Amino acid sequence: MGLADYFHRSAIAAAQVVAGFDESSLSQHLEGVAVELNLSESRSAEADALADLTVRLLARFYPRLRFTGSEVSRHIDLAKSINPKLDIVGEECDFGIGIGSSASPNCARAVFAGSDGWDGTLSSDGPQDSGDSGNPFGAGAAACLAVGEVFRQVFAIGSPLSTAVTLSTLDSASRPSKARLVLDGVDIGSAVLVGVGAIGNATVWALGRSPIIGEIHLVDSEQTELSNLQRYVLTTREDDDAIKVDLAAKFLSGGIRGVAHADRWEHFVAKNGYRWSEVLVALDSAQGRRDVQASLPEWIANAWTQPGDLGVSVHPWGETGACLACMYVPNGSLPGEDRIIGSALGLTSDIELLNIRRLLHTNSPLPPELYGQVALHLAIDPSDFGSFSERPLRALYVEGLCGGALVPLSRIGRPTQDVHVPVAHQSALAGVLLGARLVSRALGQTPDSTEVTRIDVLRPLGEYLTQPMQKDARGLCICQDKVYQETWRTKYKV
Repeated sequence: MGLADYFHRSAIAAAQVVAGFDESSLSQHLEGVAVELNLSESRSAEADALADLTVRLLARFYPRLRFTGSEVSRHIDLAKSINPKLDIVGEECDFGIGIGSSASPNCARAVFAGSDGWDGTLSSDGPQDSGDSGNPFGAGAAACLAVGEVFRQVFAIGSPLSTAVTLSTLDSASRPSKARLVLDGVDIGSAVLVGVGAIGNATVWALGRSPIIGEIHLVDSEQTELSNLQRYVLTTREDDDAIKVDLAAKFLSGGIRGVAHADRWEHFVAKNGYRWSEVLVALDSAQGRRDVQASLPEWIANAWTQPGDLGVSVHPWGETGACLACMYVPNGSLPGEDRIIGSALGLTSDIELLNIRRLLHTNSPLPPELYGQVALHLAIDPSDFGSFSERPLRALYVEGLCGGALVPLSRIGRPTQDVHVPVAHQSALAGVLLGARLVSRALGQTPDSTEVTRIDVLRPLGEYLTQPMQKDARGLCICQDKVYQETWRTKYKV
C-alpha cells in the first residue's frame, strides 16, 4: 500500500469533509482506488504548469497512480519525491485526469483540464486546450478543480461534473476573463506575503512560474513538519524540518526575487518598519489578520480555507468597504489561547493557566513534571510525547493535538470542526487566487472597494462567486476609529 507516512494528516482533512471516515476506513477505501494522469503529446507552457501542480496534489493523497502520455518519467520522479512509498500502477484506473488537446486517459471516469491564460477550464466531455502564454494562474486553478472533481467522485460527493466549467482568476468569476492581459515583464514592485503554509506555498508556486518582475518578502517564523507535507505543494518528502521561508524563496527566481524573513509579522515590521503598502495574507488565525490590518497597509489581499469553502478577499482603503479586521471582529468574548490549550491538555486551574501563559510567552516546552498529568488526560503513554518534549508548547498543541501527531485520528475519530485541516487542492486553489490578486493589481485590475470571493470545492462551481462587503455594521472595527483613519491618511498623504 503506497500511503505516505504523513497520511494521518490527510485523513484528518478528508474526515472533515467526508462523513463516516476515519484513518482506517479511509485507507481501506483508497486501497481500491487508482488514479491516472494522462498528458497529451502536444505540450505548452500552461500544460506543463497544469501537470506540475496536478502531480503535486495527487501524489500527496492517492497511494496508487498511473502516468501515461508525455513526460511520464519526469512526473513519476516528482510524484515519488513527494511520496516515496507511492505505487505506480500499469493497469486501467478507476478515475483519471487528462491534460492537453489530445489527452485520452484509459479509465472508467475521466475529467479533462485545460487553461487559457487567466482562465482554468474543466470538462467531462473531452480534451481541453492549454495555452502557451506562460501565465500559470488559469492552469493552477484548473489543476485544483480537476483534483477536486476526482476527490468528489472517489467519495461520491454529489453528482459528477456534467458540463464544462471555466474559472477566471483575473475576475474571480465562473466565466472567461473579460480582458486578455499578458504578464510578461509586469512589475509587482515590493510586496509582502505573510504566512508560507499551505496557502502561501501555492501562492509562491504561482508567482514563481510567472514571467513578472519584482520582489516578494516572505514572512513566516515556522519550519515545515512531517504533518504539513500533505498540503504544502512546494515540498518533497525530504523537506521535513525545512525553514518555510527559505524553501519558498528557492522557488522565486528569474525576474522575481524572494526575500526570506523567518519572523512573525510583528517582529518583521519592528525590524523593517511599517512602510509595506501591499500585503498578501495567508495566515490561519483571526488575530494574525487583525495584526496585519493594524499595521496600516494600503492594500491587502487575504486568503483562507474553512470547512464550508475557500476564499480570497481584497481590501483597498475606502470609506465604506470592509477592512481585513472587519471580517474577523469577534462576536462576544472569546477564550484566550491559554485557556484553549489548557482545556485541550487538561490543565485548567488558575495556577496551571498562569504557567501556560508563561510557556507561550517564552516559547518554552511543556515541563517534564506535567507529562504524567497531561498523558492521563489524553489517554496516552508519557513516552508518546517524543520529540515534543523539546519543542514549544504551542507546537505540542498545533501539531500534536490539532495535527494528529500525538493523538492520531484513528484513536480520536472524526475531529471537531474547529480543528480545520483543509484538503490539499482546497488550500492550493486559495493560494493561486491570492497570487493572481497581486498581479492583477499591478495590471490595474483591482476593485475600488472590498470584494470577497468564495468557492466550495466539494460542489460544482457556482454562478456567482464574488460579492462586495461593507464595514462592520456595529462600528466595532479598528478601521472605524477616527485616530486610525487619520493615521492612515497621514501615512499615505491622502
